[in-house]
Amino acid sequence: MNSAEQLLLAPTPFIIGVPSSFLMYKKNFKLPDDVWLVDLDTNKIIKPTDADDLPPLPEPEGSTLKNHFKQILASMSITNPAQQLRMQSISNNNCNNQKQSNRIVFDPLSYGNDVDSVDIAARIAM
Repeated sequence: MNSAEQLLLAPTPFIIGVPSSFLMYKKNFKLPDDVWLVDLDTNKIIKPTDADDLPPLPEPEGSTLKNHFKQILASMSITNPAQQLRMQSISNNNCNNQKQSNRIVFDPLSYGNDVDSVDIAARIAM
């Protein structure tokens, strides 16, 4: 994609995914000083030189978000998603009904385990 690096120079807060080969092919491209680079291949976060550390996520929202992501990842790796998710949903609903009846519960049965469904589930989890 010609001039794709222009997306990284936009003065707005975006999360943009680029393949790891992108920066290798754009040798003269310099990341802006306020860009956080998240390398999903190595599980590393490279922060800008002058940036503060990220604070921990607030609770209970942080735990809820992490649990939603774990459920999404689990739904991607199971061979029989409908059966596994039904069992998980029943188990989660029983536990949650006993703890809090007014809490919004993430329902993994709402999503499939194809790439598009997982993408939607991840966006909703955030």
